[in-house]
Amino acid sequence: MDCYNASSPPMATRILIIDDDPVLSELMAHSLSDYEVTKAGTAEDGLALYHKNPYDLVLCDLVLPGMSGLEFIEKLRGEYPNARIIVASAHRTGENLLASLRQRVVDFLVKPFDPEDL
Repeated sequence: MDCYNASSPPMATRILIIDDDPVLSELMAHSLSDYEVTKAGTAEDGLALYHKNPYDLVLCDLVLPGMSGLEFIEKLRGEYPNARIIVASAHRTGENLLASLRQRVVDFLVKPFDPEDL
């Protein structure tokens, strides 16, 4: 039996932003206002939120207090291999880019970036 209800609106795309800079986090959320956006200041908080109800996309910084962004991505990939992740980081070293690519991220945005790039 098909449970689709033609009269119900489509679910909004859910995006999780993980960044410890509240100003940048708010700017990214504002740029993505057409979507349902949740913000987390640490990787640990982001992981807990993702466990409760997986997101359509995660936008994650690499340098975070506590667990790093790369550690977060590795943990998330271990539990949710198909999670869609974009890295947004000011640390654009070849090592960070290569590590991110090994984790199959969708994209790597270098801070500062134009909000329209989101």
